[in-house]
Amino acid sequence: MDKADSYIARVKNLPPAPTVATQLLDMFKDPDREVDQIVELISHDPSLTTEVLKTCNGAYYGATEPVADMFEAVTRIGFYEVYTMVVGLVGAAAMNVGRSCSAFDTSALWKHSVTSAVAAETVAQQLGLTPATAFTGGLLHDLGKLLLATIEPARYLELTRKANGDGHALAEAEEAVFGVTHASIGGRLLERWGLPAELSQSVLYHHSVEIPAEVDASLASVIQIANAVARTMETASVPETGLDSVTHAALNRLALDPGRLPEFVQHAQSGLHRVRGLYNMAV
Repeated sequence: MDKADSYIARVKNLPPAPTVATQLLDMFKDPDREVDQIVELISHDPSLTTEVLKTCNGAYYGATEPVADMFEAVTRIGFYEVYTMVVGLVGAAAMNVGRSCSAFDTSALWKHSVTSAVAAETVAQQLGLTPATAFTGGLLHDLGKLLLATIEPARYLELTRKANGDGHALAEAEEAVFGVTHASIGGRLLERWGLPAELSQSVLYHHSVEIPAEVDASLASVIQIANAVARTMETASVPETGLDSVTHAALNRLALDPGRLPEFVQHAQSGLHRVRGLYNMAV
């Protein structure tokens, strides 16, 4: 982690800790939460309130009567949808870090992140895990790529070209060249932000076949499977070489049949239309 910290320290415009998103995530664990608590928390951030209300009043929802305040927004569309918007704003703000490297395709990374988030949400729902936590892990799992692209633009772009979309091959190349991977940098950043340990660990181990016994591997395994689902959705096919060892290990840990991958893809496709509507992205 010392190496990861040293790279994070070199980023000039590091995104601020997503305090509101972290507190909202905690609220999912409280069955007695009240709408007023959610509204009060979001309302502490005027810019966040503005963005959520703007989205609620956008074309995706097409409400005949405009949403006037956060209480109405939460009661009309639900806590989960509002949370999805909030964590999406966190992810979008983080993408701005990578835009300092003009040759790095932040748009492609953002689309992959959103697709992975929806896929993670889908797998989590099937397993009875918390969808909000899985969605967050999927959305933020590749943040380390943005930081490396900002710090070492020329060398990192060369590594990404050689890896040709293979995240596991890229992680191995990063370790060889930089002595650290985007997974370890991203995991450390989430830890420093104060996000739950299961989230930072899911990012840290999302390219690892073996996960330490002391770590709850459930969420990390979900993110690994979500990565495979996202790649399948992005390429419209299962890779010719079949599922990689990381995905197989994740499926085994969660006692899931590899044959369920098409089912996850189908459910995620539906969810992706919904989330892209929220984020005003082209489908």
